[in-house]
Amino acid sequence: MDLHVFKMVNDRFGHPRGDQILQLAASTLRHSMRTSDFAFRIGGDEFALLLPQSDAEHSATLGRRVNANFAGILQPQQMDIPLGLDYGFAVYPQDGDQAEVLLRVADERLYQMKYSARAKNGADLSPQPDAPGRQVSRTAPEPTAETSASGPAESSDRSSPAAAASGASATTSSGRYGNGCGDRYTEC
Repeated sequence: MDLHVFKMVNDRFGHPRGDQILQLAASTLRHSMRTSDFAFRIGGDEFALLLPQSDAEHSATLGRRVNANFAGILQPQQMDIPLGLDYGFAVYPQDGDQAEVLLRVADERLYQMKYSARAKNGADLSPQPDAPGRQVSRTAPEPTAETSASGPAESSDRSSPAAAASGASATTSSGRYGNGCGDRYTEC
């Protein structure tokens, strides 16, 4: 997931306010997900979610729920910026069995959603600095022998793509001042 137009928050209101919005996004993730789900900040304004025993329908439903919950939390902030959450997801093993592949598929779907939303709203469709085709460098451990195509093994390795039946790439914003979930690769 990523925060749609988050840069506008930092530019207009400053980084401390951006960090507050990042914390609201992380809190929204924590309160919207099941206890078996995990959210990790993977960079900039991006989060990756691991959703064990989930499918594409559940991932999309969670994405819509998180977006609606976040919109409700933002309303009292009165920022006059169309801030929201975009998401893309990939399901293990249907979309791939390697972390890099799952993250790439989820990232591509995320940007398809962004492009579709811009087209629907009549926004500028010229390439954005973070548009598809950018180099995404992420690393994660390879699946272990404990996992199989039938689903994840019970494992404490939350970073393995096989640790979840669905890897929903979710993104949100970067925190400049270090704030728990906002720290890179920190579990929310």
